[in-house]
Amino acid sequence: DLLPAAGTNILDLEIFSEAEELMGERFKSWAERYLQDTQDTLVRVDALCAERNLEEIRTAVHNLKSSSAMIG
Repeated sequence: DLLPAAGTNILDLEIFSEAEELMGERFKSWAERYLQDTQDTLVRVDALCAERNLEEIRTAVHNLKSSSAMIG
């Protein structure tokens, strides 16, 4: 199963809180951009799956994984 179990916390709150503390006022706009970029990436990955473009899928999800690690 690719999805986490119901009730599983998929956000590392410690990393999230540290980022918020370090960035201060800039955190909100950074988080909003992350969410928009993530949505755009998922739409792109969906299209790439339809094209069966495995190399581009790999690149897109690798980038998403990296940016997600930064936000927690």
